[in-house]
Amino acid sequence: MFLVMRGAFPSCFLRLRASTRSFQCRGFKQREAFVPKLEQRFRRDDPRVNKPPSVRSLARPLLFTVGGSAVIFGGAAIWQYERIRARISSTLLPSWQPEKRGELRRQIFHWWNSLSDGKKITAGIVAVNFMVFLLWRVPSLQGTMLALFTSSPAKTSPCMPMLLSVFSHRAGAHLAFNMLALWSFSGTGERLLGSEHFLAFLLSAGLVSSMASYAAKVAKATAGPSLGASGAIMALVGLVCWQYPDSRLALIFLPTFSFPASYALAGVMAFDTAGLLLGWRTFDHAAHLGGVLWGIWYANWGYSLIWKNREAFVTRWHQLRTGQRKGGREP
Repeated sequence: MFLVMRGAFPSCFLRLRASTRSFQCRGFKQREAFVPKLEQRFRRDDPRVNKPPSVRSLARPLLFTVGGSAVIFGGAAIWQYERIRARISSTLLPSWQPEKRGELRRQIFHWWNSLSDGKKITAGIVAVNFMVFLLWRVPSLQGTMLALFTSSPAKTSPCMPMLLSVFSHRAGAHLAFNMLALWSFSGTGERLLGSEHFLAFLLSAGLVSSMASYAAKVAKATAGPSLGASGAIMALVGLVCWQYPDSRLALIFLPTFSFPASYALAGVMAFDTAGLLLGWRTFDHAAHLGGVLWGIWYANWGYSLIWKNREAFVTRWHQLRTGQRKGGREP
């Protein structure tokens, strides 16, 4: 389903059908010869994956999700603080940049400087996803990619793959549609949150959606591998559509027929809830639903509870950064 969003933010395309985190959702006819063999080995021969996960196996991923999100938001607050300091310094001492040689380099330099900070961050995320996609094409790295860039609660070390799998895509169409949706919604996400906050939100959404996928797999006593940025992107979709419920969406093949973003959000949630309850295995519905719910929760309460309360943390960082002690003066 191709969607075009209009109204409060720029037109964007969202491929919901291909934006999925599960290996089982392929449906693409052109695939590498080694992929089926890898999936067979990963599903049948690896006891870490085929051993049914227990509820106790969720303890470490849950702690990693909470702790990792705290570190992510804390790092984003420090990054914002350091960028403000650097911006003030550059204003007082303006830097000179040499003219780029070559017409192509000048055009690339001009294009890059024309991007907002959020778009630059998004371009970096797209580049990382593309590099990971290329690594999937290297046969000698398949064992490493399966271990680190696919998530499953039955793995011996399930925590880091929760985050790394968000940057992992094996199919070109899966990568293209996810990155198109991310690029389309990123401008609005940046305007709502700010560039550093926007990145923290996306990364935390990746952890939350992976945690939701883990919980669903434990409840169903399954441990199939998952990968992809869909959960984080669905969180961004949930955030944007919740903030702009009256924005118009339209099917790309039916541009004259449009409907409110709130209807699309309700439809996505209903679809993933039905898929989760009925056991549909085409998509990782738990990851999608977890991402959407994280976006809605953050729009209503997360911003006030997390980001608006960063002042004490940043103040402490400022004291450490400048050598200033509490109640004393900066040397």
